Amino acid sequence: MKRFRSYVLFVSFFFFSAGLPAFSTGEAERLYNEIMLSWIEGEKNDFQTFSRFRDLESELENLADPVMEHYWLARVNLAVGQIRFYREEEVLSLTALEKSRDLARRAAEGGVGADALRIQSDAGSFIMVQKGVGYIIANSGEVRDLAEESLSLDEGNVRAALIVAQGLINAPAIFGGNKRKGMTDLLALSRRPGLSPEDYFFLLMGLAEVYEGEKETDEALEIYKRLLLRYPENPLVKNRIDSLSGR
Repeated sequence: MKRFRSYVLFVSFFFFSAGLPAFSTGEAERLYNEIMLSWIEGEKNDFQTFSRFRDLESELENLADPVMEHYWLARVNLAVGQIRFYREEEVLSLTALEKSRDLARRAAEGGVGADALRIQSDAGSFIMVQKGVGYIIANSGEVRDLAEESLSLDEGNVRAALIVAQGLINAPAIFGGNKRKGMTDLLALSRRPGLSPEDYFFLLMGLAEVYEGEKETDEALEIYKRLLLRYPENPLVKNRIDSLSGR
């Protein structure tokens, strides 16, 4: 009788489990966007955000499609790497960014397409900034090519367009740089309607950082204040404004 009862329980559990819905890409997107928005809006601090992303990484193991698992893990690690970059935690930032780049490459090879290429380029650009001039010289071409390939597949990928514009601004003219065109393109991107909160945040951060690099403090402050109007509780933006204002 015990063996029969155990068998019934096993069969019941098997069919119950089989009937549960798998973790979907739609759910992955919803949770990712929720976590990013709560960080951008300052509702969750960095450490809370890292914890929530770790939980999401665990959930992503339940995705049925391994290629999409690679894609979403790449996005999560890119976000973590970027936040750690702003915290000036270089070792931890590079670890997450390099993981993101490798996962995005696998997602692109699996056929995900434009945004997987963009993530490779995005991660690569943040890696370059932290590894210095020699690394930039050796790798900037690949970062640019990935962003341009992403745009060729999806001209609406604004984050890829951001990377291309930044490349035009930062590269010497002899290597294809065109500061005026890069700034024009970047300003146009920052005014594009219908941007997601994440895209809007990183576009304006990128634009403000360009102005900072050019020692155009008033213009950088104006952009940071635009961000603060939309996200008044974001501590990173507040700190940048305080730093540039000499507070």
